[in-house]
Amino acid sequence: MPLFGKSHRSEDTKLVGNDHHDAPNRSGSMFSGRRSTDANHDRDRAGSPTSTNGSSWFRRSSSPSDRSGHGSDPSIVNARRKVSEAEEAERAAERALSQARYAARDAKEHVKMLEREAQEDAKRAKAKQAEAKSMNKTTKGLGRI
Repeated sequence: MPLFGKSHRSEDTKLVGNDHHDAPNRSGSMFSGRRSTDANHDRDRAGSPTSTNGSSWFRRSSSPSDRSGHGSDPSIVNARRKVSEAEEAERAAERALSQARYAARDAKEHVKMLEREAQEDAKRAKAKQAEAKSMNKTTKGLGRI
């Protein structure tokens, strides 16, 4: 965490040049900020994510590889890409696992519902069988006349 303020930079943001070389007018003091008479320069500076106080002395790089100059080394770039791909693969696997768990839970609930329906059907069939047996007893006396 920076001592005097936060520097918000995305990974894709790259600094093109040093801010202190772009200033047309500078005072002789180390602690006085940069003063510019050019309105376009001030407008451009206002949109910059790293120009908050005009001084770049306490600004730090976001990663050790940026400070050492190896941030654009092909092997480092390739390693970062592989790490990023692995992280995305893990996220995809977690999503797939979550979906599989949901599908398994849904299937179990469906089977339980079918079992309840089968039990209810069995109760109705048993009651129907008992009613048919009772009716059969009453029909035994028919036709004897």
